[in-house]
Amino acid sequence: MPTTLHTNVSNIKSVAKNLAKNLEKMDFKLSHSASLNLAAKSLGYENYNTYKALENSKSSTFGFLNSMSLEDLDKEHEEKYPSIDYNFVYVESIKNFDILIHMELAAGEENYYILVRMKKNLTKRVLFSPTYNTCSFFVYPDVKKATSDYHIEFNINSMTDFLDTLSHISWKGWYNTDIHIDFVQLMHSVIINKTFLRNYSNKYTQEDLEKIYKKNKEEN
Repeated sequence: MPTTLHTNVSNIKSVAKNLAKNLEKMDFKLSHSASLNLAAKSLGYENYNTYKALENSKSSTFGFLNSMSLEDLDKEHEEKYPSIDYNFVYVESIKNFDILIHMELAAGEENYYILVRMKKNLTKRVLFSPTYNTCSFFVYPDVKKATSDYHIEFNINSMTDFLDTLSHISWKGWYNTDIHIDFVQLMHSVIINKTFLRNYSNKYTQEDLEKIYKKNKEEN
């Protein structure tokens, strides 16, 4: 898992590459340098060069870290993002996704629906609902406890909606580099697999999801 300071610059390059691919699927071509600047701006930096200079400075400052201290950093990362799987019921893993069922109370009634997240991710807190076309960020009451979500609906086929969403959430106090990477990488896979995810979600009724959810909770 890329959690140390030494991997941040390479991570943002990967994010920028995926961002450019996503936008190209929406008929919007973005140069690699422009996508790097956009990714950096969404994290609050003036541009990519500013981001790179600051991260390189951090890396050289912490260059004395030995293998043991790097393990400590990984441990700190796990402490920062402890498991929040109690919020969900695991169904299965398909393609790049973990398929989960979430239950929320709406107007006093239980509502069950499918959520997906990347198998490999940094925070486990960024998920997508194929049913509602919403991205859920489990960050309340804070990122560590994460018992409830902030969700935002948008059209995954719209470049404007994607950029507006990216711009909107980048100003949130809970938004950080890890969540940014998880969000962009998840959206990249969701766009590629949107038909599969929609069909998968549609095969379950509310009754099906409720039965699976409650059976799992009773057994565990």
